[in-house]
Amino acid sequence: MRSAADNPARVVRKLLLGALLGGALGALLVLTRVPRTYTARAVLVFPMASESGGAGSLAAMLVGTSLGRVNSPSGGEFPLATYESVLKSDRAALAVADELRIRDFYPKLRDNYDVLTFLHGAVSSVTGNIERTITVSAKTKGTPGVRGFGDLFNRGRADARDQRFRELAPTMVNAFVAQMALIADDIKLDRAK
Repeated sequence: MRSAADNPARVVRKLLLGALLGGALGALLVLTRVPRTYTARAVLVFPMASESGGAGSLAAMLVGTSLGRVNSPSGGEFPLATYESVLKSDRAALAVADELRIRDFYPKLRDNYDVLTFLHGAVSSVTGNIERTITVSAKTKGTPGVRGFGDLFNRGRADARDQRFRELAPTMVNAFVAQMALIADDIKLDRAK
């Protein structure tokens, strides 16, 4: 006679129930511990020599940002890598940190070193020399999706709590691009060629 423990169907049910409970516990752990991430991106398009009108100072035409029209550099040859270096500079990062009050968002950032480490990790750029573009992107971390039992049923509370972090990513991109323009104008980058 077989015992109940030897019943293969019962063993499979226990295994499935254990896997289901383990998966639910893992999902709850992720929801309560892992912060949500928000990403924004802008593409700076630098005109070719034939497209430039001869007017002006830096910056580029922005795709999908709120900075509006900005003059583009004259001439077809200017150093995209230098613009990218200006964008990634400590001067730009500290100016953005002050402008956006980054420490209000992330209180664990105690000094300028922490702020620079955070911003250089959160903001990246990719230069496309053939396309004559610089892509600027920013990632910000918000709060975990669930902080309490009520958040499981009311997603609006979690979304409202994260609103300022969600808005920070595109604001950071715009602020970095604006700082790149200010610094490049200050050092007369497009006139130095």
